[in-house]
Amino acid sequence: MHVVDKQSHRWTHRLIAVLAVTLLAIFNLIGISAYRRFDALRRLARNERTYVYFMQNEPGNAHASGLSYRLYERYDGYSYIFGEGEQPTFCDLGWLAANYVQYSGMDVANVDLSPLRVLPQIKSLDLQESVNVESALRQLSSDTGIREFWLHASDVTDDVLVQLDPTSIEVLSIHETEVSADSLPFLESLTSLKTLFISEGMLTPAELNELTTSLPRVTVEVIPKRE
Repeated sequence: MHVVDKQSHRWTHRLIAVLAVTLLAIFNLIGISAYRRFDALRRLARNERTYVYFMQNEPGNAHASGLSYRLYERYDGYSYIFGEGEQPTFCDLGWLAANYVQYSGMDVANVDLSPLRVLPQIKSLDLQESVNVESALRQLSSDTGIREFWLHASDVTDDVLVQLDPTSIEVLSIHETEVSADSLPFLESLTSLKTLFISEGMLTPAELNELTTSLPRVTVEVIPKRE
């Protein structure tokens, strides 16, 4: 009986030791994961720009949560984050680090744009080949930190353009859109504008001269039409 008790104690001690080692390993893994997440954010913060892309129906180029993000640091020092899934959530690594966000090929009216309103480091929004852009822009309040709008979608018209806050835009790209010379008064009201990209033929030479006269500090880049 005494021998059995000793063996029981011995197995109990071994079980406790195994549990302790297992718990230690789990805590180490948690610590390593947390450090990797922190280190990724730290490395992102060093870069001039961090790009986050959300692309519909393209595997590997949509959304991922937290550590599912794959971080790419290219030779130019910029960071590019790609994920998997469909919708970005508020606390994702990409959102926390992003200052440039692009949506491509999706109905942006059905996308939650709330992070764009409450994360002030997000300065640039790019809508590529998106639809329902006007509805999406209505989600954004005038106090958003976005200063650059890259609107490269045929869904962008004169009516869409006036949804933007004219006092905060520093860079506006509207080539490959349906914006016409009717938007000239709005463009002339962009008091903070520094750079404007427009399509070739969108404005006549006289209208372009009128625009540059109204906004002498603005650099206007005329983009040739695609063949």
